[in-house]
Amino acid sequence: MTRLLLLCALVAATTALATNKDPVPSPKASPGFTRCYDRSDGGDPYVDLIDYQPDLSTIYFDNRVSSACQTGLWFYYSETDYNNRAGGYVYWMHGIEYCGVFPSTFDNMASSIRFGGSPYLLNEDSFTLYAGESFTGDEFWSYKNEPDLTYIANRGSSLVITGQSAWTFYSELNYCGHSVCVYPSTDHDVSPDGSDRLDLGLFPSISSTGLASDSVSSAAKGCYSRTVVKAAPLKASERKANGASGLIEL
Repeated sequence: MTRLLLLCALVAATTALATNKDPVPSPKASPGFTRCYDRSDGGDPYVDLIDYQPDLSTIYFDNRVSSACQTGLWFYYSETDYNNRAGGYVYWMHGIEYCGVFPSTFDNMASSIRFGGSPYLLNEDSFTLYAGESFTGDEFWSYKNEPDLTYIANRGSSLVITGQSAWTFYSELNYCGHSVCVYPSTDHDVSPDGSDRLDLGLFPSISSTGLASDSVSSAAKGCYSRTVVKAAPLKASERKANGASGLIEL
């Protein structure tokens, strides 16, 4: 199942002006939410996003993001269209009601933004394959068995897992060929009040699972392989109980 790439939805307005006293919505409001500030200390102006934004210039916020408060897993790209045609940087942030200041090397550099994981539930069991390494380019998202990964088959170069289930990936269609079972073991974020959690497995390069890059053709929910891999935590600039963030240079 592919995720529909919708235009960015803004909670307040195209460019929302407010004060930093406005509360950031909880996971009950939306499984994915980010408030992007023009300043490192918050305040106005800011934009609220609950969906993909492939080009921040269309909402007059290109190269302006200095900090963010968010729920879910979000990727901030230095180029438009999720660094589909260029190198650059990817800044990742995940957590629940988690806020962070962008490092100087990525301050005022974001040109596109999207979230990873389910558009329906914060911690739904799901996987996302990306055509480029470090979560760039085209993607394929699913919450169920996929005997044929269609347009992303033999193109997947990086991987995100959310929820608590393991997933098994196969080098051939219909769950055949070389296989590897992967677990969401990168981080386990817990909301400040302890009522919500977000479990993640982040693989910037799918080769770290033991599968060759661009060799995944089918996937099944659960662990059905003798080869079992757990995701290692990414190098983070900050890691807290309710979230973490870090920068990847492509």
